Amino acid sequence: MLADGWPDATSAWALVLAGLGLLLFRLAHVVPARLPIALPKWLRQRPASEGCIMAVLGSGGHTAEMLPLIDTLAKRPDLAGARREFVVAATDHTSVPRAEAAGTLSLPRDRLHVIPRSREVGQSWASTVPATLRALTASVWPVLASRPRLLVVNGPGTCVPVAAAALLGRFLGVCATRIVFVESVCRVESLSLTGRIMLAGLADRVLVQWPQLAARHRGCEYIGITM
Repeated sequence: MLADGWPDATSAWALVLAGLGLLLFRLAHVVPARLPIALPKWLRQRPASEGCIMAVLGSGGHTAEMLPLIDTLAKRPDLAGARREFVVAATDHTSVPRAEAAGTLSLPRDRLHVIPRSREVGQSWASTVPATLRALTASVWPVLASRPRLLVVNGPGTCVPVAAAALLGRFLGVCATRIVFVESVCRVESLSLTGRIMLAGLADRVLVQWPQLAARHRGCEYIGITM
């Protein structure tokens, strides 16, 4: 790595080779769709009815808002009985105990994935880029292995690489994950940075809890207070 945090020539070539590998992986799905070739079972897209619900927990208020949301989703007839999996940042030491205390997360019944945080509080933007790439790399396997039918996120920066990994899974043909972003109730007049990124194309639906927020940002859906 270079001193400013950007990849050196070796890392750049590694990224190019990784990109070629992903392209070949995609072709492995496109070609059998046009020719009588059977894919191995682990490469086939899992039916939506078999997928899990995956949620990203974030320190502080994000987890406080996510827990009742997950409990509500679990009561929906179409999601009843669905396996639940959670993603948390490695430096977040409060979300898991809080989720366990609330009864929303129960190990080992529910699966927990720990990934690097894409950006720490006060971290420089220059170093955020490689940190986010590391978080994305760590998110790919949990998402592709679990192939969730629904990914629910609500604001922490950790959710961005997880959502990107889900989009990658869709591109590769491995999963058909629906990505739903629920903006924090604290955002009354404007979207958070994560919300703007999600609205730009990462999420299938962006839900907000204040009507004026939906009126200001085209593409947002007003759902009322979720807590």
